[in-house]
Amino acid sequence: MLGIIILAAGQGTRMKSALPKVMHKVAGITMLHHVLDATKPLAPEQIVVVASKALLPYVNQKDADYIIQENPQGTGHAVQCALQYLKPNITEVIILCGDTPLITPDTLHTLKKSKADVNILSMYLSGDDLSKAYGRLIIEGNSVSRIVEMKEATNGEKLLPYANAGVYKVSITILKTTLPLLTNNNKSKEYYLTDIVRLAHTQKNSTSYILGEADEFFGVNSKADLSCAEQIMQDRLRAQHMHNGVTLIDPKTVFFSMDTRAEPDVTIHPFVTFGPNVTLKTGAIVYQSCHLENAILHQNTKVGPFAHLRGDVELLEKAEIGNFVEIKKSTINKGAKIKHLSYIGDATIGIKANIGAGVITCNYNGFTKSQTIIGDGAFVGSNSSLIAPVTIHRNSIIGAGSTITQNVNENDLVFTRCPQTTKEKGAIKFKDKYKN
Repeated sequence: MLGIIILAAGQGTRMKSALPKVMHKVAGITMLHHVLDATKPLAPEQIVVVASKALLPYVNQKDADYIIQENPQGTGHAVQCALQYLKPNITEVIILCGDTPLITPDTLHTLKKSKADVNILSMYLSGDDLSKAYGRLIIEGNSVSRIVEMKEATNGEKLLPYANAGVYKVSITILKTTLPLLTNNNKSKEYYLTDIVRLAHTQKNSTSYILGEADEFFGVNSKADLSCAEQIMQDRLRAQHMHNGVTLIDPKTVFFSMDTRAEPDVTIHPFVTFGPNVTLKTGAIVYQSCHLENAILHQNTKVGPFAHLRGDVELLEKAEIGNFVEIKKSTINKGAKIKHLSYIGDATIGIKANIGAGVITCNYNGFTKSQTIIGDGAFVGSNSSLIAPVTIHRNSIIGAGSTITQNVNENDLVFTRCPQTTKEKGAIKFKDKYKN
């Protein structure tokens, strides 16, 4: 049976953040959950996360078995801590780091199928990449005799092209026989997990390596690294959506979340950002400079430019949201239009209702949120304020500039305005008053 050990106890001091390193997000999901999500398709018997105490308040302990690494002393020590918590029926483990959010299930499946007692994921380095601080594989024939950490490597070893990706599949028997033999006789005074390769090879066990793509093993140790990981992930997501039939007018300016779902023939214009939980149905168009999260856009809907949808929004077929409109926790029914400079919150907008420019649903009184309901075919004139809770029934009309505090009946015309006062030639007198 397969077990997973994820090393996530690092302090992440180079992140310069109070947030634990593995809790920083890439494409809307924490790095740790990227790794968890990559391992779950392997159907492991158990997932053990080696964590620090600082990490526990941020995680859902139903996702895995979290154990604390007291007084961390390196990767070898971390695996020693995890070993005693593994279920007795586990015969082999995949070990990887919680700060490598770009690793994919396909690569881990390839590793799972490997047969050696110790299997190492590796990447091939060339050119300027040879200066990167990855440990190097020392290969003898078809076996890996040892891994040398960059700090310990000779000048010649630093030029070796096969680098350690920090992901291993190891039999439990090998772990039990090699981990007790680890020493911290090195420049870092740590127990290196990589030393199990040398020990296993010396004991005549099989040690092998599998080449993978370097991007997948990118480890995040700083905010600059986090930005690089985000760029790589966004490029993957853009390519995936375009492959699935989504039109991106300028792909580099569109940012997705991992859970963004888009059907074929969706069109997305430049400078659009998707937060979590957005679904775009066929024919939906999102125009320039919009931000969407927790929203469903049904077929042939239009949003933007410069619109903001958030907090559980649903646009039914052919609904249109226009320039500088914010929608929060509302349902916009089929064919309804909210085209200009409006705020619609905690509302239901009926079929083919038309909301004029500058309309505001006043949904919050400082203590509670209240609902606004606008019926099918209703028209709300520009610059109107709707004081919730309020219902405007179907086919009614609200005159421009009104403040509505009471329900409006079906087919009624309602407006609230002070009488207009005119003082003939008053503008001349007013100006004369303030002349020097």
